[in-house]
Amino acid sequence: GSDDGVQLDTGESLIPVEVQIPEQDSIEGRIAAAVDALIGYEHEWLNNAYADQNVWVDNVSITNELATVNLGGEIVVAGVGDHPRIEQQLRYTAMQFDGIEHAVGLLNGGPLIEPLATPTDGVVGVFDVDGEQFRLWTTNEETISDLESMHAGGLDGYFPYGPVDLGSGVDEPVNAPWDWHMDPVNTEIVGDAPGACDVTPSELESSRYWFVSEIGTFCPSAAELIDLLDYRDV
Repeated sequence: GSDDGVQLDTGESLIPVEVQIPEQDSIEGRIAAAVDALIGYEHEWLNNAYADQNVWVDNVSITNELATVNLGGEIVVAGVGDHPRIEQQLRYTAMQFDGIEHAVGLLNGGPLIEPLATPTDGVVGVFDVDGEQFRLWTTNEETISDLESMHAGGLDGYFPYGPVDLGSGVDEPVNAPWDWHMDPVNTEIVGDAPGACDVTPSELESSRYWFVSEIGTFCPSAAELIDLLDYRDV
């Protein structure tokens, strides 16, 4: 919820901190030392997605201003919110050095983290709320019919309204990187709803534990359907 640092799509901020690293003769060595420092960094209230990971830096290579950080070990994703943290913390740690415009991380020669899965049934409505996107996966036939009408240009001014819960999905993390999701069975498409649940995705994310327990529903009246993905034949 801080305004300091680099703003992520989840509503969080990537906060720069200063640490001392051993002297190195090359940019590759400095990047490796900085990532080593990231992996071992602990703080009382700053959340480091690498703090408890069993990983190490194998090597760093640079090609045309792209730094590739090769890690060994194992990364355990505690929640889907860790996906952007793991990627962005390493990326910005490497990109702080002169001459590095882009950075990627590899784990044991493969992706840093496994790609997020997609559902095997129902449809996914992709909504935009004031420049922020979220995904609604639903298997409710009436809701699916309403989404199809919205996608065809109907139901102007209508929006999703339904129970919200923690995690990015029921079986699959469809709504990543947000660490919450709307109920796939009981969410409706409505033209009016209580004002307390009318917030943006990032506002919900930043207070998700309180929001889920005290408000319990999500109803973004400014939501616009920008895509509809059909998984009923998958």
